[in-house]
Amino acid sequence: MEHEYSALLANNTWDLIPRPSGSNIVTGKWVFKHKFKADGSLERYKARWVLRGFTQRPGIDFSETFSPVVKPATVRTVLSLALSRGWPIHQLDVNNAFLHGTLSETVHCAQPAGFEDPSHPDYVCRLNRSLYGLKQAPRAWYSRFASHLLQLGFVEAKSDTSLFVYRRGALQYLTFTRPDISYAVQQSDADWAGCPDTCKSTSGYAVFLGDNLVSWSSKRQNTVSRSSAEAEYRSVANAVAEATWLRQLLSELHTPLRKTTLVYCDNISTVYMSSNPVQNQRTKHVEIDLHFVRERVALGDVRVLHVPTTSQFADVFTKGLPSAAFTEFRSSLNVCSTYVSTAGGC
Repeated sequence: MEHEYSALLANNTWDLIPRPSGSNIVTGKWVFKHKFKADGSLERYKARWVLRGFTQRPGIDFSETFSPVVKPATVRTVLSLALSRGWPIHQLDVNNAFLHGTLSETVHCAQPAGFEDPSHPDYVCRLNRSLYGLKQAPRAWYSRFASHLLQLGFVEAKSDTSLFVYRRGALQYLTFTRPDISYAVQQSDADWAGCPDTCKSTSGYAVFLGDNLVSWSSKRQNTVSRSSAEAEYRSVANAVAEATWLRQLLSELHTPLRKTTLVYCDNISTVYMSSNPVQNQRTKHVEIDLHFVRERVALGDVRVLHVPTTSQFADVFTKGLPSAAFTEFRSSLNVCSTYVSTAGGC
């Protein structure tokens, strides 16, 4: 507790002032936890002074609280690029990160329990920095960290605002000399009316960058599909949307895809619908998805192809499968069993 309190003082987290009349005082409490080493042994005891964010008043103690969170697919894509090109990977951790955020609102909180100033026990803390538990703490930290990166010459990616790219000409050169990840492939599938209660279908897709699985999804569709082709097409539309995002991300990483992204589907009707501009009476109610996919196909960004059901390993995301089929499809996803992995193999 003393170590944490000293860190708060050294960071100039607050100023002690007389309690303002009519102001809201955010309360807090000490939170204790054990921090362990990688081998499971105890490293140290840890204490944090955490404010009770639920005692804050919206519009007075805080306004905007949203803070971007990096997409897992972004992390996997960057790691895939780094591994294929032999780039060094570094990890950074900031101690007491949330304590470095600068507040734009005036927030008052109680003095930490057990560390009240004996000469001013009735004073309160006017925060200069954010504290754990504040609703705006994540946003305040992100804003300060982002501004620092921008000053260093990094550029915020439009496809993921948690990704910052330092633009260097050498990256463009590497793009043209390493073709091993210059293509993306997707598998898309849907389980038509798979839910016994709502008859809604389940969509699933897997996105590969080269041989690496970087993104996947398994999600129940929001509406009931009237045919298997309609269910499959909604799933393809989701896959194409992810492909469009991935192509934009790679472009911002100076690694634009030079080849069309292939989307494999096991429904022939869906394949025809993706490139046939003729409006069909049975599909007019899904025209938004139809036009979106057809637009990306016309631009040459994606191409929808047929794959036999026996080779459609996106099935693993939409329904329960026999053990043999599940194991085979899981292997196609380059996913290792946790048990086998700890035993030394995949």
